Amino acid sequence: MITIKTEHSKELEKLFNSPISEIRRQGHILLGRAINRAATAGRTRASVRIREKYVIKAGDIKRRIKMRKATVNRLSAEIRASGPLTPLMKFDVTPTFPDHMIVRARVKKGSKKAIDNGFVARTGNGHVNVFTRVGASRLPIKG
Repeated sequence: MITIKTEHSKELEKLFNSPISEIRRQGHILLGRAINRAATAGRTRASVRIREKYVIKAGDIKRRIKMRKATVNRLSAEIRASGPLTPLMKFDVTPTFPDHMIVRARVKKGSKKAIDNGFVARTGNGHVNVFTRVGASRLPIKG
């Protein structure tokens, strides 16, 4: 939850309700910039808090966080995290290329854990990830 404290709210209210449209517009521009700066700081803070618990790069997190910035006519910003599941290879995995080693991974901070029947493979489109077999046969596999 975000709390905004305004010490000079009466003066700001007078400024935004000014009969002079240029002053009102400048006030909206300043407020929009402040809101956008707060939204960017919120995205950064979220990335830092996630990386305190999980082993993932900041860029991989920030790529998933979408921002809708404030404008002069819409004085609100929105931060939303969404997207598909993050592949296990974005976390701390050994080996990082197809090999016959036991696959170990670490998603949360701590020690690496072995993945039973896991293997690193490259799919036809060049995607490298950790896979396991769904059934007894070779295919299908899931990431």
